[in-house]
Formats: sequence, C-alpha cells, structure tokens
Amino acid sequence: MPKDLNSQLKKLVASLISYFEKERDSGGPRDVLKRVADALQLHPSTVSAISKNIKEGRPLCQQPQENTAS
Repeated sequence: MPKDLNSQLKKLVASLISYFEKERDSGGPRDVLKRVADALQLHPSTVSAISKNIKEGRPLCQQPQENTAS
C-alpha cells in the first residue's frame, strides 16, 4: 500500500470511516448502490454507471495509448 496518499483519497477514506460508523450506530440502507453513493458522497447515477461498467466487463479507467510514431 502506498505511504503517500493524495488528499482526494484521504477524503474518501475519511468519508467511508464516518459513514460506516454512523451506519454501525443507527443501521443503514440495505441497497448496495445507495450505500456506496452515501459512503463516498457521490451521486447515485455515478455509482450506477460504474456498477454497469463492472457488470459489462468494461475497464474502469482509460488506459493511456502508446505512442507508436517514431
């Protein structure tokens, strides 16, 4: 695991910790996509689109194209 996490990743981790502590204390939604959206403070349609890509076997990140010109 990398030692130096960027600030955006640290914010996501903090958000997950807070979310799951609240969920532990009060019981939370059972809908997986809603849980992910709530935990990461993302719009549900964003999570749904990512989930769809996973189910369809699409890559989550674009691979950089190699420069074939010499």
